[in-house]
Amino acid sequence: MHIYLLALFAFLFVSAGCSTTSMKGTPFYTGEYEQREGPAADRVNLWPLFYYRDPALSVIWPFMELCPDHLAVRPLYSVYNRSSDHAVHNVVWPISRFDPANERYRIFPVYWGNEYFNVFPLYWHEGDPFSGIGHNAFFPFWIWNNKADGHSLDILWPIYASQQFPNHQHWRIWPLYGTSKKEDSLYRYYAWPLIHTYTDASYTGHAVLPVYGYRKGR
Repeated sequence: MHIYLLALFAFLFVSAGCSTTSMKGTPFYTGEYEQREGPAADRVNLWPLFYYRDPALSVIWPFMELCPDHLAVRPLYSVYNRSSDHAVHNVVWPISRFDPANERYRIFPVYWGNEYFNVFPLYWHEGDPFSGIGHNAFFPFWIWNNKADGHSLDILWPIYASQQFPNHQHWRIWPLYGTSKKEDSLYRYYAWPLIHTYTDASYTGHAVLPVYGYRKGR
């Protein structure tokens, strides 16, 4: 009996037509459709074990589906937008995905596409950081970020950092020394967290923790 059922499923799978994009799966998977090819009298409905109505077929839904828009043998392989020139392929989803229309690809942990290449979670590259706008990072060895109005660099984070932007300049070799300037304020530390000095438009102060602290306002 089992052999006859398998033979029936194989025959229907091979003979299922794919002549329109209006059918994108079975009604149980993606909803009802405006147009169907096969007559309702020819429908085979043993859902979720088996469903067929030309041109859609599903076997043990949602593991296996075939229709004009996509083919899926989940989780091993699936392809969507089959009728277009930019079909989206998934291999052992979610590990691998190839989306040429949006130029986004991945084979975990590697992600790449239009002007970006990442190896999660250590290496990140996007844009043109060395001669234009973008970032490049190999954490924790370096983090380089180049923007239109300035740039920042971290080396062996959090030990060394440098930021140069119009409204913020920052530099440190932690824990020996660090300085941060924002508009009319200036802050410095020495041998962090021991010695601190700070000033802005309304007050100045300094501290040697936990021994001494001083602050003077206007």
